[in-house]
Order: sequence, then C-alpha cells, then structure tokens
Amino acid sequence: MTVRQIANQIVPGLHHRLRRERERLGLSQEEFARQLGITRVTQNYYENGSREPGLGYLSAFGQNGGDLLYLLFAEESGAEYAEILDWELFEKVWAWVQRVAVDTEGRPYPADLQTKAFRLAYRACRRAKRADPDGLDLTLLLGNAA
Repeated sequence: MTVRQIANQIVPGLHHRLRRERERLGLSQEEFARQLGITRVTQNYYENGSREPGLGYLSAFGQNGGDLLYLLFAEESGAEYAEILDWELFEKVWAWVQRVAVDTEGRPYPADLQTKAFRLAYRACRRAKRADPDGLDLTLLLGNAA
C-alpha cells in the first residue's frame, strides 16, 4: 500500500495538505524540493496528486519541519510532535495496524478505527519504550479507549 493510499484511506486529499504544509513553512516548490532532495517537478507532481510520495520523502518531509500527523491524518499536531516522531516505530505500527485491524473475514476496519488503533498503539509503544507493537492486544487497546 502506498503512502497516498494509506493517507487517502484515512482522510482524502493528501496532495492538498502537502501543498498547504509547504506554504505554511513559507517555501516555494523549488526551495522545499531542494531541502527534500528532489526536483521541483517531482514536488509539483506530489502536490497536484499525479504521483505518490514514498516513505523516504515523508521522512525528509518530517525532518524539514512538515507536520506529518496533519499530512496523513488531517489533524494538526504542532511542531513539537514532528520533531520527536520515531520513524522506525511509525512504520512498524502502521504495518501492524494494517495486519491486525481486520474483521473475521479479513476486511480492514473502518478508517476511523484504524486511525484510533494507530494512535493508541504508537502512544503505547512510546510510553513503554517498545521497539515494535507486536504483542499488543488491539481489542484491549480499543476497549480501553472507549
């Protein structure tokens, strides 16, 4: 699953949020692309929705001041979260949610439950200083949050 598919599954409009974040940072496409190690043309493709950024782009995006929680979930997190995001854990938790947040017939849970599961699992791993979410109980996580 690509980054855009993940983000659009949760909250459509990744490319619009990408442009808004660049503009919030006060950068032109050329300046932002240079910081992220891509061309302006590639940045334009991402912002108009004709191409999908990968995890490497997202990593650079977050490291250069972009608000990843806003980009992926359309919720502003504040700059302090963008700076402390653990990318390795982020990727592991997202993969874990995709694997376990399914019903008995293998269909993915609705986007709002996947988002909630991601947030709870990521937070639980950070608090417990866990390197990955394997072993977490999704039912328990979601039940405690209700």
